[in-house]
Amino acid sequence: MTQLLAKVKSLINQDDLYIIFLNGNVIENNINSNIKINKSTSNLMDPKISNEQNFIHIAISQDTKLKIFHIINEEGSFTQEIEVTNQNNITIYEYLLNTTKCSFNSNLIASNNSTINYFSIKEGLSNSPLDYKIVSHLFNDSKITLHNLNANRNVVNEYIGGELLQSGSEYYVYAVDINTSQDKHQLDAVAHHKCGNSLSRFTCFGMVNNNSHSVINTNGFIYKHASMSDMNHKIKGIILDPKSTITANPILEIDDFDVVAGHGASVGDISQEDIYYLMSRGLTYEESRKLILSSLISPILDGFDDQLINNFVLEIVNNNI
Repeated sequence: MTQLLAKVKSLINQDDLYIIFLNGNVIENNINSNIKINKSTSNLMDPKISNEQNFIHIAISQDTKLKIFHIINEEGSFTQEIEVTNQNNITIYEYLLNTTKCSFNSNLIASNNSTINYFSIKEGLSNSPLDYKIVSHLFNDSKITLHNLNANRNVVNEYIGGELLQSGSEYYVYAVDINTSQDKHQLDAVAHHKCGNSLSRFTCFGMVNNNSHSVINTNGFIYKHASMSDMNHKIKGIILDPKSTITANPILEIDDFDVVAGHGASVGDISQEDIYYLMSRGLTYEESRKLILSSLISPILDGFDDQLINNFVLEIVNNNI
């Protein structure tokens, strides 16, 4: 436990606001009066959820940057809800480190005219399967940008969902799944356009190695009375050894007119031409391979300027490729 806590604290700058949870309970924080932690929930979620022992609600009422750390070393189900009130611009870094089997659910609520930039990092040991679900709820003229990195080394089922509920809502997802587990990872990224004049953009990147298998599904729904919706979802997969596989399933379901919708998927190995080009410039084969893979994954850092977090992400990537 001491080592886990030290790892988490190494990601905290001197002036950072942060909350550290251990198995769903706050063990340390330095938040101010504009951030409230309690056990009650908004009306958006099923009230029964707030009665769960491991439920937490975080309300943020002012522009800020916040780091949230979850250390989980006991089996269980954990739920958090983060609510950002009107007209605030929030950046949140979340790091989830599980050393045992667990289920983690998160709800993001972007109220009218609010902006949430959310960077979620998940890392688990080889005996630590994870079920992770994060659902974003977007209201009038709100915007959520979600960057998601999963490097758990066991079975993972991950759901990233967006509920675009009112006009002017925008939902951007850049998700990276690195699978070296010798088992299965599944990523489901879903956008529900329930109103018109809404936008979603997904880029889901999967990388498999070490006799592993990943399934990446992007599902986009444009409902009736949601005209003027704009949706584009992409999947890219890189296979790094002959025994690993990626299954990509981009799906759209459209029930209205006057919309823009597109999707695409590509799966393959690293371009040998690119490797040979870099080797001709003096790099080794392994250096060339790592450089190409890092360049494909590095967009996950775009828009997030915390140097400790960025260096940590690059370390995770390099350790897994």
